[in-house]
Amino acid sequence: MTKDGFLRYEPSKKYGSAALEIQSVLSDNEVVSAFHTTPAARLLDLKDELGLDVLVCGSEKPKKVVMELIKDIEGLTPFDAGPLEASYMLESITPLLINISARNRIKNSSIRIVGQQID
Repeated sequence: MTKDGFLRYEPSKKYGSAALEIQSVLSDNEVVSAFHTTPAARLLDLKDELGLDVLVCGSEKPKKVVMELIKDIEGLTPFDAGPLEASYMLESITPLLINISARNRIKNSSIRIVGQQID
């Protein structure tokens, strides 16, 4: 992120996202990208009932493990956001939420996923 009047997302020039850059360094391990839209302060407050959605990117097997761990935390709902290559989109939401919070004088902004389940 850079700041020039407001925060801007600047992805890794070589890899396109921080997650893909980390994956290149940890080539023997699979990286999962998550919690970009989840305010850390809310997670630290053990009395907070949360009600937060967590977007998760990565390869299917490790992503499934992370999503199951997220489900174990009361008040968090994981959503499959695609492969690790899609993580640049999640990474760009973080400065957007910080900018929204600053401009609208709110704390700990996040996003919710709404829609109707397709059977």
